[in-house]
Amino acid sequence: MFINADLGVHRWYQSEQYRFLGSGSTTFFDYEDWDTFYGIGAGIKKDNFEISVNYKDYDMYYDAEIIGASLKYNF
Repeated sequence: MFINADLGVHRWYQSEQYRFLGSGSTTFFDYEDWDTFYGIGAGIKKDNFEISVNYKDYDMYYDAEIIGASLKYNF
């Protein structure tokens, strides 16, 4: 069995464009920043086979959370 942790900083950029059909105008929004992320996971490794589950939380303008699972076999 094993436990892993992630802690880091990431840079992100997001661009949005809104077009208003009635007036013909277009509005642009740009968001960018450096933010932190963290995560934790656990897994089991037996010979060449590994299975794990991970959780990550990204603190951005639109927050994101990821729950992932993986199966791996090394040949």
